[in-house]
Amino acid sequence: MKYWMHVGVALLAWMLGLVQVAQAQNPVADWPNRQGRIIVGYPPGSGMDFTVRLVAESLRQKTGQPFIVEHRPGASGHIATELVYNAPPDGYTLLCVPPAFATTPSLFSSVPFDPDAMLPITIMATQANLLLVNVERLPNVRTLQDLIARAKANPGKLNFGSSGNGGSQHLATEMLKMRAGNLQMVHVPYKGFAVLTGLVGGEVDMTFFTLGSAMPHVRAGKIRVLAVGSERRDARIPEVPTLAETFPGMTSATWFAMLAPPRTPPELVAKINAAWVEALRDPAAVKRLADITVDVVANSPAEATAFIAEEKKRWGEVIRAASIRAD
Repeated sequence: MKYWMHVGVALLAWMLGLVQVAQAQNPVADWPNRQGRIIVGYPPGSGMDFTVRLVAESLRQKTGQPFIVEHRPGASGHIATELVYNAPPDGYTLLCVPPAFATTPSLFSSVPFDPDAMLPITIMATQANLLLVNVERLPNVRTLQDLIARAKANPGKLNFGSSGNGGSQHLATEMLKMRAGNLQMVHVPYKGFAVLTGLVGGEVDMTFFTLGSAMPHVRAGKIRVLAVGSERRDARIPEVPTLAETFPGMTSATWFAMLAPPRTPPELVAKINAAWVEALRDPAAVKRLADITVDVVANSPAEATAFIAEEKKRWGEVIRAASIRAD
């Protein structure tokens, strides 16, 4: 009897050992069980930075594990993307990206990573862009139709600002020019948020910019909103028409996506997605993001993948048609 008892104990220990080995070899089993990091390829202080930090804190409260935000700015976000591209596919090094990630394949002749190999976890949130004009420079332009008429009557006389060559404001304006009949306007590139300062100060006639940052200047009477880039009218400014009301299908919005390194197991991608979606949909997080005009999306990996693919296609067509290059 003792012999069989010893055999039984040994067998049980062996089986428990197999389970522990299996768990050690399966990163899904106990993720997350240690600190992770989220790489951001841009300086701190943006809406994306606020969003990812807020959601990372919500995630920490729910999982007990911190995800530290690391900023690795430079090279249009490529430094950060390359770092995560080469990271272990274990769910502890993730990448947060804006729309520039979707335009990289079309803007650059080569990059040190394969953007199509990165694995979308979720589109975390979106923030509508507004089409804005300077009130003093264009006092009689009150609608999108007014702007188009003014540009057609004065080819090459109007200018528009952007956050840089190939940036979201540049591409949105190029699409608008094409949809309105190939308008002739002069591009004035700035660096980042300086474009909004340039518009408010009267250095340029128009630009696109996010709702939250622009509205204080709109209320002060310095700039005027002609259209909103969301699919439907925004409840915060319901009187403002969408771009799509004039040009069906045209949208312009900033979005923030979470990506994982290539070769991350599908079941781990699904588990990370579930954790991030839960953190994003936390009522406190939703409210704090809404307070800065950021709207939670929190979709599935498949939906995020399809969305980014569509963004690559849509803006790639604009980039090629306008012959825009970033290198």
